[in-house]
Amino acid sequence: MGAMTNLTELGQVWNLDTDQMRDLSHCQGYGRWDLDSWREMSDQAELRIKSALKSDPPSLVYDFGCGGGSNIRAILNLAKSRSWGFGEIWGIDISKMNINAARSMGYEAPGWGVEYLCYDPDQPESLIRDLPGQADLFISTYVYQHFPSLEYAKRITALLPYLVRAGGTFIIQIRISHNGQTEKVIFIR
Repeated sequence: MGAMTNLTELGQVWNLDTDQMRDLSHCQGYGRWDLDSWREMSDQAELRIKSALKSDPPSLVYDFGCGGGSNIRAILNLAKSRSWGFGEIWGIDISKMNINAARSMGYEAPGWGVEYLCYDPDQPESLIRDLPGQADLFISTYVYQHFPSLEYAKRITALLPYLVRAGGTFIIQIRISHNGQTEKVIFIR
């Protein structure tokens, strides 16, 4: 998908209910994401999250660009297998289609609430107001490469101190293509 400079257009494109957009959003059952491939992607996310967490289990998690919900599944699997107790995860996206796809999966874990927020890409700063506080874990996988510009990526990244508590963990995974090679770049703090 080519770079876009109009954020309203970006939001409209990601809300197109097409097989291509569902594939790009990692929705189970579309494009590359048959059940086995989708679960494998979610299982890899679970391992990445488990290795990135510093100590105490998170009680508030933000999945930024939640798409079809594979990270939500991963986090709730960890919550169940590690008896994390009580917590809340927020699936955040600019696409109502993605929010509905993730919500329709019906993931749950005892003591964990799952909430969703569809935000306006023209106003990402509204996340500071619309989310319940600073998260223990912020995860964003394969989202940044779809941003319309480096300036927009910087704008989103500048929100992290407001969205993640001091000492919290963030995981940002980006797919970069260069000279015909695709690389995964992962930032963990």
